[in-house]
Amino acid sequence: MNDTYNCNIVKDDSIRSSKTATLSGVTYDDLVVTLGEPNVEDDPAKVRWSWGFRMNPSMSPMAIWDWKGSADHNSWSIYGNSYRWSELFPEATITTL
Repeated sequence: MNDTYNCNIVKDDSIRSSKTATLSGVTYDDLVVTLGEPNVEDDPAKVRWSWGFRMNPSMSPMAIWDWKGSADHNSWSIYGNSYRWSELFPEATITTL
């Protein structure tokens, strides 16, 4: 599935990722407003919601997912450039590994 949600984000369900940081202080609804509905199928025993996308103009791969219920605490595993994440969610706290 590849579709454009807004002018800066191109959804891409082919992105394979590993956690590079944690994004905190953002709800599921906040994510849907910015990223659209989740678009990546993941292990349902570990992940409820998962997004993969690229951001224009660099088209760098980015991903975010709920790991074992972390979204219940508004905490998300993320992959990609932390600066780009802070542009998308300026209200969030980003903790790099």
